[in-house]
Amino acid sequence: MLYATYYFMSRIITYTKDSAEKVVEGLRRPHKLNFAQTLTSTLLNLQIKQAMQGLLTSTAKSVLIDLERIMSSPKTKAAWTDIFCTILVLCMCIEAVQVASDGHAMARLRKDPKCGLSRVVICRMLDEKPFKILTEVFHILYKTPKSKRKSRVGFNPILNGLAVDQEEGVTPQMVKLVNDVRQIIKDYGKDVSRQVRRSYANKFR
Repeated sequence: MLYATYYFMSRIITYTKDSAEKVVEGLRRPHKLNFAQTLTSTLLNLQIKQAMQGLLTSTAKSVLIDLERIMSSPKTKAAWTDIFCTILVLCMCIEAVQVASDGHAMARLRKDPKCGLSRVVICRMLDEKPFKILTEVFHILYKTPKSKRKSRVGFNPILNGLAVDQEEGVTPQMVKLVNDVRQIIKDYGKDVSRQVRRSYANKFR
């Protein structure tokens, strides 16, 4: 829900043909015309976005409170998947904020090239603060080994795999999640990372 709200905030609201017809039916003198998909009014768009901003704030607060609670609880293998997925969603939200912030910076720079904003600095601030803190706390919590060798101390299913364990609360669905992530990394990890680095370098060259 948190990421869906971020996604909604980055999109322009439109009326579909069905929704336009429903709106017209509520008028005192409705008329039947062929309605095409069209943008909403600026005022209505701002009102909806303002309401969604309140929902976004409350949802983000709730997610962070629940994440802090579960990370403060005794560490378990079963909790790993909840924490991993929550942090993954938060990282996606951070990326959405980076994209939005970059857009605002570009608009400001077009109007005033001397305004002092730096697109690189804005993105790095988000990388070096919320993203870095989230991932570091997660690695510290489960003593994730940084080396490529298996470690008996840390718990790193992405590196070492995961097996169903009823006593630890590890379900087949959790194992499937880990296996799917491992397969994605195996199939696309190196190429995607290389492409992202190249794109990032070209973007700010």
